[in-house]
Amino acid sequence: MKTTKKLKKLSLQYQYLLVDLEDVKEELTLYQQQFNEYLISLDKTFNLQIFSNNTKKEKKVKKSCENDVKIDKKCDSKQDQLFRDLYNQIAVQTHPDKTGDDEERSSLFRKATRAKNDNDLMTMINMCGTLDIEVPNLSQEQIEIIEKNIKQLQSKINSYKNADAYVWGVADEKKREMIERAIINRYKK
Repeated sequence: MKTTKKLKKLSLQYQYLLVDLEDVKEELTLYQQQFNEYLISLDKTFNLQIFSNNTKKEKKVKKSCENDVKIDKKCDSKQDQLFRDLYNQIAVQTHPDKTGDDEERSSLFRKATRAKNDNDLMTMINMCGTLDIEVPNLSQEQIEIIEKNIKQLQSKINSYKNADAYVWGVADEKKREMIERAIINRYKK
């Protein structure tokens, strides 16, 4: 019973973080565009040459935003068996050969296949809940892997939120003035 409650909490936390990650990525994309336009205007206004010194860093920030979360793929034979069992139960209910033209079920099948290939246990477990498939008791090691994946997801969200463009994007006017002064002081000739 205790494991079931813990798993439910982990599942809700994981789902929340996935939604939060998508929101933060969307916001960062918008803030990055606005921040770049802002830097260009500062560069022109104060003749700072921001971009001649910083083009590698900007490319790195943009590229890091494009990377998705890496799920811990540590797997043992017991977990491999759990994945196979869960996947097979999900496939029975969602495989296009069994469901015909049911696009929703076909979509679930593709999602299950991705989760199996990525060893994304939490997604598989959440799909079981959606399809009323009973999830077997998880070992402490499997729960620890899920917890580690949640920490990695939170870390990725935090790294996006700490990007210069995101910090600038969520800043109030006073904070933006401080950022502007710091940029001008850093790049003035």
